[in-house]
Amino acid sequence: MSFVQTFFEQLAAHPDKPLVTEVHGATLVPSTGRELAGLVARARGGIQAVGQAGDRAVLIAPNSIRWVAA
Repeated sequence: MSFVQTFFEQLAAHPDKPLVTEVHGATLVPSTGRELAGLVARARGGIQAVGQAGDRAVLIAPNSIRWVAA
């Protein structure tokens, strides 16, 4: 089983469990499997919409769970 398969299985198995936590100053902001799966779907849709093909991309963004989603 690949890392990606395991990742998606964990998202599906724990949709309401906080799986990733961001630090916003002194505040911890948890994100559930469902929220992360939604971000993954948005990232995939955005990449497909601009017609990019291949296995490499450049990401420029501040640290966040969106890195995990991408």
